Amino acid sequence: MNNNNRIGVDNDDSETVISNGEQRKSLFQYLKTKKVMWIIFIFIVAVLIITIPIVLNKRKMIDSTDIPTTTETMQTTRKESTTTSTKKSTTTSTSTTSSTSSTTTSILSSNVCVDTTEIIFNNHQFIYSPTSQVYAAGMLNNQFGVYIAHGYGNVTSTKIWLAGHQDSFPTYLVMQPDRNLVVLKSDTGQVLWASHTHNNGSGKPFCLEMQDSGNLIWIDNTSSIIWETETVQYE
Repeated sequence: MNNNNRIGVDNDDSETVISNGEQRKSLFQYLKTKKVMWIIFIFIVAVLIITIPIVLNKRKMIDSTDIPTTTETMQTTRKESTTTSTKKSTTTSTSTTSSTSSTTTSILSSNVCVDTTEIIFNNHQFIYSPTSQVYAAGMLNNQFGVYIAHGYGNVTSTKIWLAGHQDSFPTYLVMQPDRNLVVLKSDTGQVLWASHTHNNGSGKPFCLEMQDSGNLIWIDNTSSIIWETETVQYE
């Protein structure tokens, strides 16, 4: 009886010992796991401590490099802006010079006068005889001549006089301040015809006049004829 009871007690003790051993083992594993976690945490913190200053320094270097580039870009932009403004000023100046050096006539009258600025007749621009506009002088199909007309803007191809040039390419007539009438080729400025009245006559202005008689005359300030087409159709 006593032996059996003792055996029972020993069994309980052994179970207690095993249970305590398992608890120690679990505690050891827990501590081991916790230690590993701490090591990982410390490693991550160390990496961050080392990495953050490097990243910040690198960023500062990039920022310091970008500042001159931005400054250079601003300077380049200013230079381009200045160049553009200069070009615009030059263009404006050229345009102004061009507009003061020549004038294209669109006056529907019997005469046009030139003083110090040349006057240009482009294709299909005319002056008309004053009374009934039956004659027109100007450029028709790139030919300077005197034509039959039926009122303003209605010039026929019937000609009573043509300048000594027959051209299909663009041309224009110029009334020059030096008292010469010239027909020029549009693309090259080549002289195709001239009245050869350079410095003839006296005073200013000089006028090109389409008369009711059908005669086209180029007169000086005293109304003296320095050139004419000699195309009087009636007296």
